[in-house]
Amino acid sequence: MIKIKFLIIGAGPTGLGAAWRLHERGITDWLLVDQNPYPGGLAASFKGERGFTWDFAVHVAHSHYHYLTL
Repeated sequence: MIKIKFLIIGAGPTGLGAAWRLHERGITDWLLVDQNPYPGGLAASFKGERGFTWDFAVHVAHSHYHYLTL
């Protein structure tokens, strides 16, 4: 049995950000899960049979918060 304090559902930008912030603060009892075998959620990309890279959604995020644009 795994005992965790924080369960993060979804490895999209928000889930990855939450996991990173917990890591920054030295918190180790968290688990990040996603239904896909890759991270990124709707901000992920994949390579097609002919070698083209396809984006699921827009990859550009605009923010006035300096912390988000590092």
